[in-house]
Amino acid sequence: RPTSAPQSPQQPAVGYGPPPGGSPYSAPPPPGAAYTPPATGVALNPAALPLPPVQATPIQAPGDHPVSIQAKSPAAKPRTPAVGRDRPDAPGSGTLGVWMLAALPLLQFAVVYAVFGVLAQPLVPGIQWGILVIPALFSLLFAAADRKKLLDNGHDETPIPMLGILPPLYLVARVAVIGPKSIAPLVVWVVLQAAAVVGVLVLLPMVLAAAISNG
Repeated sequence: RPTSAPQSPQQPAVGYGPPPGGSPYSAPPPPGAAYTPPATGVALNPAALPLPPVQATPIQAPGDHPVSIQAKSPAAKPRTPAVGRDRPDAPGSGTLGVWMLAALPLLQFAVVYAVFGVLAQPLVPGIQWGILVIPALFSLLFAAADRKKLLDNGHDETPIPMLGILPPLYLVARVAVIGPKSIAPLVVWVVLQAAAVVGVLVLLPMVLAAAISNG
């Protein structure tokens, strides 16, 4: 009877564990070996597992252009130049003309007191208009000189010199055009004008009464 071919004895499966320092899937088991999973409760060392390389992803702008981020020191930040009429490098606004205009009430009172108080000149009819008109003419001259000096100093805008016929009106317009830094002459004029009125009431009451009666 036919005989079957001799059968080789079955070899037992050889256990195969992961390499000590690598991943259990990094290499296939050798021929004839079976993979033996680690025992339950035995944790793998995460430090021994290889980590995928980390690549920095550049930030993309809406136009797909890479944007580089660079740290800037506060010193490298560009300074924005100051603009406007009150910037630090603005031309100066103090002129001889405007200070003479601010001192005009004091000069007017000094002349009136010298003529009618010291020299005791009589107050003739109509002279009160000269007391008002002559200072107004000087005020126009001071305003024109102030405007010329402002233009020479580099100011592009100046008040109208004709406003100098009324000194407070010109000084207020000057503050509006040049800026608050030019308010000092206006303050000086107000203080001196108030002092001149008090001086006339106290030192020259008779002259004031005669000027009102002749007017």
